[in-house]
Amino acid sequence: MRTNLFYTLLCTIVLCACNNDDGWRVLGEKDETTLYVESILESKTTDDDLKLLNETIGTTTFYQTEQFGYITNEERWAAADNDIRELQRGLYFEQDICYLYYWIGIDGIREYDAEGNEYYPRILICEKYEYTINTSEEGILLEFKANNSKVDTFSARLISIDENQVMFAGTMPMHDLPNTSELRFYVYVFEFNDTIRTEWDSILAKQETEE
Repeated sequence: MRTNLFYTLLCTIVLCACNNDDGWRVLGEKDETTLYVESILESKTTDDDLKLLNETIGTTTFYQTEQFGYITNEERWAAADNDIRELQRGLYFEQDICYLYYWIGIDGIREYDAEGNEYYPRILICEKYEYTINTSEEGILLEFKANNSKVDTFSARLISIDENQVMFAGTMPMHDLPNTSELRFYVYVFEFNDTIRTEWDSILAKQETEE
């Protein structure tokens, strides 16, 4: 399995336990997706990438489309078992604040649609995170102040960016989990979406009036 210094250090420090029981599909060492993830982790960003990131932030929503995690005890990668797009979550950056949008189910409540099919309603949540963009020997980093976990800060390294999507490796706000003292390592893929934030903000406003 190919490694570099950054990859080895991160996999030693910030790893997640993933299996089929908690929404992950374990990948083989020679799996095409494994080779793809390892290859993109070795990519190097440039000043042009930093410029494009700064130009993109604050103009569009980072809508999550894919996610991968590393299993430390098996030294293998895992992919999210379901289509991440179905989670409908994303990030919007504005000045020094990152807005995390995500949906959660309402415990203990069941409803029925017009055909009588049972479903569990969800509500949209928006959390705010302080963040900075920094550069180091590791590369271009987004660093966040934790809201929920027991660490002070966490970060993700920019892997690649173009006009349509951006990729990061590390930990991002959607994995700032309560009572977590050990950071987890993921690879995130986002596409740029210019309209979804307006839709989400409208849903949030409607939810507030219904409370």
